[in-house]
Amino acid sequence: MILQKPLDREEYPRLSLKLIAVDGGTPQRSVVKAQDGGSPPLSSNVTVTILIQDQNDNAPQVLYPVQTGGSLVAEMVPRSADVGYLVTKVVAVDVDSGQNAWLSYKIQKATDRALFEVGLQNGEIRTIRQVTDKDVVKQRLTVVVEDNGQPSRSATVNVNVAVADSFPEVLSETTDSRKSDCKFGQNILIMDPSYTGTMQRIQSEKNILDEPDSPLEFALLTVFFGMAFRKPPLHNCAAWGLFCRLQRLVYLLIFLLLCVYTSDGQIRYSIPEEMKKGSLIGNVAQDLGLDLKRLRSGRARIVTEESIQYTELKTDKGILVVNERIDREQLCGDVTPCSFTFEILLENPMELHYITIEILDVNDNVPTFQNSHLQFDISESVALGSRFGLESADDTDVGQNGLQNYILTPNDNFVLKQHANPDGSKYAEMVLQKPLDREKQPRLSLKLLAVDGGTPQRSGTVNIDITVLDANDNAPVFNQSVYKATVIENTAKGTNIITVNATDADSGSNGQISYSFSKMKGGITDIFTINESNGTISVSDQHFDREITQEYNITITATDSGSPPLSSSITLQIKISDVNDNAPLFDKITYSAYVTENNSPGISIFTVNARDSDWNQNARISYLLEETQISDINGVAVSSFVSVNSENGVIHAVRSFDYEQIKGFEFNVTARDGGSPPLSSVATIKILIQDQNDNAPQVLYPVQTGGSLVAEMVPRSADVGYLVTKVVAVDVDSGQNAWLSYKLQKATDRALFEVGLQNGEIRTIRQVTDKDVVKQRLTVVVEDNGQPSRSATVNVNVAVADSFPEVLSEFTDFTHDKEYNDNLTFYLVLALAVVSFLFITCLVVIISVKIYRWRQSRVLYHSSLPVIPYYPPRYSDTLGTGTLQHVYNYEVCRTTDSRKSDCKFGGAGSQNILIMDPSYTGTMQRIQSEKNILDEPDSPLEGIFSTTAAGQFF
Repeated sequence: MILQKPLDREEYPRLSLKLIAVDGGTPQRSVVKAQDGGSPPLSSNVTVTILIQDQNDNAPQVLYPVQTGGSLVAEMVPRSADVGYLVTKVVAVDVDSGQNAWLSYKIQKATDRALFEVGLQNGEIRTIRQVTDKDVVKQRLTVVVEDNGQPSRSATVNVNVAVADSFPEVLSETTDSRKSDCKFGQNILIMDPSYTGTMQRIQSEKNILDEPDSPLEFALLTVFFGMAFRKPPLHNCAAWGLFCRLQRLVYLLIFLLLCVYTSDGQIRYSIPEEMKKGSLIGNVAQDLGLDLKRLRSGRARIVTEESIQYTELKTDKGILVVNERIDREQLCGDVTPCSFTFEILLENPMELHYITIEILDVNDNVPTFQNSHLQFDISESVALGSRFGLESADDTDVGQNGLQNYILTPNDNFVLKQHANPDGSKYAEMVLQKPLDREKQPRLSLKLLAVDGGTPQRSGTVNIDITVLDANDNAPVFNQSVYKATVIENTAKGTNIITVNATDADSGSNGQISYSFSKMKGGITDIFTINESNGTISVSDQHFDREITQEYNITITATDSGSPPLSSSITLQIKISDVNDNAPLFDKITYSAYVTENNSPGISIFTVNARDSDWNQNARISYLLEETQISDINGVAVSSFVSVNSENGVIHAVRSFDYEQIKGFEFNVTARDGGSPPLSSVATIKILIQDQNDNAPQVLYPVQTGGSLVAEMVPRSADVGYLVTKVVAVDVDSGQNAWLSYKLQKATDRALFEVGLQNGEIRTIRQVTDKDVVKQRLTVVVEDNGQPSRSATVNVNVAVADSFPEVLSEFTDFTHDKEYNDNLTFYLVLALAVVSFLFITCLVVIISVKIYRWRQSRVLYHSSLPVIPYYPPRYSDTLGTGTLQHVYNYEVCRTTDSRKSDCKFGGAGSQNILIMDPSYTGTMQRIQSEKNILDEPDSPLEGIFSTTAAGQFF
């Protein structure tokens, strides 16, 4: 087989091929298996399975924090945060597998390395010391996410942190007082008062922490205007004049406030400690962009909370100089970096500029020991490799100027081993590398030097005096303090595991060593054997089972043959490596889960869980959904209904279920481990859809139509309990959601009819009399038993009559009752009065104008003033300024008889009704009347006529 296309494990982790043998005849024949010509014939076939091994070809991908070109995610840390405060968590994934996907997190660079650390395995960023007021607000961390592949791949992410107790403190750190022209930017700061975590700022191109000079105050102004003031829903502001003027005034006031109180200039200087008084720190005026006149007119001065003012501002030169001796060790101790912050305050207008002075360490301190002399008493029988702790030196300098190394004067017996404490401090140990012999050298005199890394280099010394104590012999010494070995669990009998080795400085029988097990527990002697002469440990008759015992700790003793014999012991750790011999097991073979219909897509339905007693990759379980078709829904694939999370076995709904379409379905989930070859098991999941009351009852009878009338006839001789009709309704839901009840909501005569609660039958509840009106109207409510319940209403028309002509005459009768006639008379009289009043008013106005003009002409006629002709201005009549752009004419229709409804309508009227609302200024709508005359019993036709006539009249 020749590879012609690159393999991708992430796409196809496993390939299964079949080898087919074909001949060269015509027609060509082929077989999947090879068969000989014997009797009986024997055959065999072959299947080729190719397992693709992973290669570290994918770099980690950072999921959070999200890195975008123009947005910022900044984590806020209060200044009261304790050690271990969780700032945020870097989340990353690697699509590779095995150790290629094991990720580790490291801080590559940071504004203050002594303030934050990142978890090596979990990516959690926490504080490693107490946050103080001296810590700068803007902190930036660069975190490297690296996988465990060979060669490894990595990704970096920038994390912005704001050290502040309140948002105004962040604003004061990020705004710029030098930009006083108050130009509006496009930056927007989004603040969520209910959320105390991440503060996000969205801006067009730059990051708020990357650009400290961004005009944030103007961004706030833009946002405030957008949120606090909304444009009134009018096309011009004429009707809202007062509101608009107040709105502009508020805009101006906020704008002036922001212009007056903007301040955020920040400068950072770095100077070495121990500078002389008057030494130049920096040109403040130049760095802040201020001239000397502004410093003097604004009475610039330093504002600080320190008891000692280390700096002085020369306002005549605009420079900052050293005012007092600065000792970094006295000021900050071992805290790095060492800095202090103060403010420069200017008045008229008020400006506040933050100045941070970082004090750089100078190598001005010598490493010192607490004691000048150290004394040790050591027996000559002490084992090789024995360690003797030495006193640590102290250097108050930090960094490269601090303590860097220990040096032991050359000798034949001891070597120096240096170690570091968790806090970074160093200490040294003397390790015995050659046996001591009191007879040859009873005393040793050494010197220990502690040196720093400064320039010039400084050092301190301590004298070490060693007295060698006499002993009769030497005990055996192993060449390792702890032995470790790894054995796979299917190791064969007699396999050598490891060989331990011990030496004895004595000679002869005193130097002969034998090896043995000691402190044996749980029948370990039945599993392991040891060669007494050479220390080789091998496997006995039994096999290992890692699932029962994962590790063995065996104590091995080396004993010499001296008198009395001396011995030493070490611990042998034997770890059993795993073999993929256990398949994943589900808790159950079949699971049942219930889900209510109308669920949200993506909702978690159920979680399956399988366990694998193997370890590491062999126990890493992936859950797979077996692709099958659901026979109840025309063979739709099960993947269109549910999905399974491959990592945690959570089953999600892909779509919203409808109980009326599908009551339930089942599918299989496979749990597969990551071993080679992988093992798997299958579980069946049954999903049962629960009904929800999402359908209202549907009335089947009586049928409700728009323009026709269905009326039930009841004879006047009907007795109590007479069955008028039956309301028939159904509900497509199930269970109690489909239980229907019937109630009479309203009726023309409630004392005449009732409806059955369960069956919907409408019956009479008293004797029908001649006084009962013919037209009866019942409204029946059909309600289901769901939570919440749903209902439907139906109108039932009943005619109480003995014959159809009586019904017909009643249904075509438009009786004009007294109340209607009174209303019509009232409106006609009112209309006449209004018209008369308008006519009289117009007549009086015209007569008054005529009299006024006549008097004016008489005055001008008798006067000697020249007559100036008066031409009235031209007035243009603009038609169609309202919502009706055309003139409509309506014909008046009147009844030919007071008891009949033989109305004559014009061609333009037809059955349309014009509804006029004087209080409505929008478009007038024309509504076509399509309702049944029995549906609107209280709207007589003459009412429509009166509305139309009044509209034509006015």
